Amino acid sequence: MTQITTESIDSKVLKFKQSISIKLPKNYDENSNLKHPIIVVLDGHYLFTPVIGQTDFQTYFENMPSSIIVGINHENNNLSETFYDDVSGLTIDSGVKFSEFISKELLPYLDKNYNTNHFRVVVGHERSASLMNAFLLKEEPVFQAYVNLSPEFIGDMSHNIIKRVQVLNKDIIYYMATSTKDVKLIRANALIINNELKHVDNKYFKFYFDDFDGESHHAMVMSGIARGFEKIFDDYKPISGKEMNDEVVSYEPVLD
Repeated sequence: MTQITTESIDSKVLKFKQSISIKLPKNYDENSNLKHPIIVVLDGHYLFTPVIGQTDFQTYFENMPSSIIVGINHENNNLSETFYDDVSGLTIDSGVKFSEFISKELLPYLDKNYNTNHFRVVVGHERSASLMNAFLLKEEPVFQAYVNLSPEFIGDMSHNIIKRVQVLNKDIIYYMATSTKDVKLIRANALIINNELKHVDNKYFKFYFDDFDGESHHAMVMSGIARGFEKIFDDYKPISGKEMNDEVVSYEPVLD
């Protein structure tokens, strides 16, 4: 049975209660030693359900390990939480507070209350996809895998990403998707950064890119989620279900 709950975290950083939705794996057992990756979904008010559908599908066919999916519901204050400096592209003011909520309050909360391991995926669309790249720029990246769906890179954010991934010394998987019918400026920027990232020579950085044919800005989201998870968990596919659960999912370091 699908286990979905809605919880509120009384955030000291945000100074209000932030609503989150949590979907636990099928047959999740809090008393088990089995630990699960975390998939954090920004724009959870509309991305949470599509992500659940795709993870259920891929988990059923053993293409990825069972994961804990967390949707952050910020429909009513999306603009304030994804607020950037127009020049640097970096989060400022309330955008900084929102990213601090995720790294300093949400993730510790999940680690404390659920059976989690240290493999963390973040999913974002448009402005929130750019927001999540702020985590990549930290000295210790908060997430090990990034699913950028039609990302809106503000200011110099794309240049910041390119410089950052060249000097990574820990494994990062980075997926980005656009489409031929995407918003013109978003697609143009995605194609430019793809041309830069695909030439990065760093053994710690794995980059995947899709340019879907004929799909709109919103329709490509479903294809992007599917392909993003397929690429991120591609190394797991040859492993049997028992090996995946007994060895890979419970393994703490990030696997290359």
